[in-house]
Amino acid sequence: MSRFNSGGGYGHSVAESLWPDSGEWTISWMYDHYDHYSRYPRTIERETDEAGAVRFALKWELPLWQIPQELKLLVETARQQ
Repeated sequence: MSRFNSGGGYGHSVAESLWPDSGEWTISWMYDHYDHYSRYPRTIERETDEAGAVRFALKWELPLWQIPQELKLLVETARQQ
């Protein structure tokens, strides 16, 4: 495996949006960007709805302690199916 292929992102997280009652969530993750001989971690943030936040948490298998309280029940229910 090449050192330029990091194998995906890391540091995945879900957080409530800046507007608490908007129904939107912020998902974020980091990946390594390589430029010549240096590595630069970069952070990506996206706004999504509740269903997108649940899908993101399921895909990256976030532990329950990292998931906001409002989404825990939905994620637990989806994991059991």
